[in-house]
Amino acid sequence: MSGRKRVLRVQYAEVILLLGGALLMSGCARFTYSEAPTAVPYVAPPPTAIPAPPTVAASATPTPTVVGPTVLRMEPSMVDLAVGETRLVQVSLDNVERLHSIELHISFEPGYVRVEDADPDEEGIQIDVGVIPAPEQVMLNEANNDAGIIIYHVAQVEGTPVDGSGVVASFAVRALADGGSPLRFNVVKLMDSEDQPLPEPEQVVDGLVRIGAGDATPEPTAETEPPSAATPSPTVPAPSPVPTVPPTSSGVYYTVQPGENLFRIAQRYSTTVEAIVAANDLPDRGLVQAGQTLLIPTSPASGTIAYVVQPGDWLWAIARRFDTTPKKLAELNEIAPPYTIEPGQALIIVP
Repeated sequence: MSGRKRVLRVQYAEVILLLGGALLMSGCARFTYSEAPTAVPYVAPPPTAIPAPPTVAASATPTPTVVGPTVLRMEPSMVDLAVGETRLVQVSLDNVERLHSIELHISFEPGYVRVEDADPDEEGIQIDVGVIPAPEQVMLNEANNDAGIIIYHVAQVEGTPVDGSGVVASFAVRALADGGSPLRFNVVKLMDSEDQPLPEPEQVVDGLVRIGAGDATPEPTAETEPPSAATPSPTVPAPSPVPTVPPTSSGVYYTVQPGENLFRIAQRYSTTVEAIVAANDLPDRGLVQAGQTLLIPTSPASGTIAYVVQPGDWLWAIARRFDTTPKKLAELNEIAPPYTIEPGQALIIVP
């Protein structure tokens, strides 16, 4: 045998041995199956992130916005009463800014009306306080039925001014006699926290009480009880009613101002005291009161009746006072919308 053939045989035998070993090993290594499940440790899934709600910025409490002109007014501005009846009147202030204190003087004719006491437990005659300004300090709250004046002066806590609208005060008026009485703002003072005056209200609306005969009888009070025999009866001036429009007269209706007398009024209108006394049927030529309305027997145009506009007057109230309409007054006096009138202006009432 040649050497080449011997080498090939050795290699062939090695291949046979390798294959046999592989087969032997594959026959011994069997795959085994177990029916028991293999325990797998539980792993919790990661939590799902819940989105946070959107952040909403907290809004501050809105500051009240003052809109419109500052107005001081009687509410109602016109009060109709029978003798003995009582009605509540409110003083309202609209659209004010930086208000700390307020002082009001309100006049009325004591012969026609009186102010009822709102707090019998307090000395004197009080009126009801309001909400603007909050009356933390009451300097003066007094109604004088003899002098025909209300003085009301209150303030808020220092450093707490107020903006907005509200009721300043209220009071009840009782009718005493047929006729009428103005409720007029004689003094109006609005002050800020530094005790500096605020601008005066752009509009001031006075009130008017008209009194007609009725079935009501005045209730007896301390002021109306008859005096004892030992006490002399006081002299009470006769009330002068708000005049009605005479059908054939001519003249100017004028409201008496504080400190005036018939002589000064007669000089102003180039007439005489006697003529004014006769036109108004006055019982005493020297007795007139502030707030009293007189017919002055003269006029800007012959044969007409006019009225002198007072502070706080407005066309509707004047029309009601003289039993006419705002439209007629506007036409007679050639007043165009918005029907603005000025103190001191003479309005023709009857042509």
